[in-house]
Amino acid sequence: MRNEEDDNTGRHDAYRLNREAFDTAKDAGKDTLKDGGKDTAPAGDAESVGASEASRPFAEPMDDTPIEVGKGLTLVREKDPDFDEETFVEGARKLYEMILLEFAAGDLTGVKDFLGPDVLAGFDAAIQRREEAGEHLVTEIHALARPVIEDAEYDNGVVRLSVRYSADLVSHISGAGTEENTSSPARSRDLWTFERHVQSDSPNWLLIATQTE
Repeated sequence: MRNEEDDNTGRHDAYRLNREAFDTAKDAGKDTLKDGGKDTAPAGDAESVGASEASRPFAEPMDDTPIEVGKGLTLVREKDPDFDEETFVEGARKLYEMILLEFAAGDLTGVKDFLGPDVLAGFDAAIQRREEAGEHLVTEIHALARPVIEDAEYDNGVVRLSVRYSADLVSHISGAGTEENTSSPARSRDLWTFERHVQSDSPNWLLIATQTE
């Protein structure tokens, strides 16, 4: 993590899990995000969810805005007829919350099956550096809009979906001797890329890249 010279810089540095850990290059809950999964969260704006409240239920739908889809989604449906974008988006919303909160808690056990090797390695390294420095990441999700599938592509049996997130977050580093942070939520916009091989025995989508604006 980098230092927090002001609230905005601190929020970005803490939230994106370090640029090195969180922004993996584009080319580079077990049933949460599945192709036709069953244990997905309702879509819409979430109620306030703090790092200490990871087990509370997610909010009921508050937004019935049609899901926007990328230009490649028609081809994705042709290659993977079982794909359902609404189910995917609902699962992507829940997984976003789970990843942020579990990363803050320093334990990725519940989401590691949804993380690609490079992303998982980056997250683990960031957690280790934080622990060695005696630091703690505090993350609170105050609102989360319905995720949007911004683009989709099909490449030699692999489906990749780029998902845009917009959330109001409080995220900061705390450590011994630091003052309590009382900053207000800040808007975070992120683009996460998921992929899955259409012939894979696992229904899970893997997070393979992340970008934070």
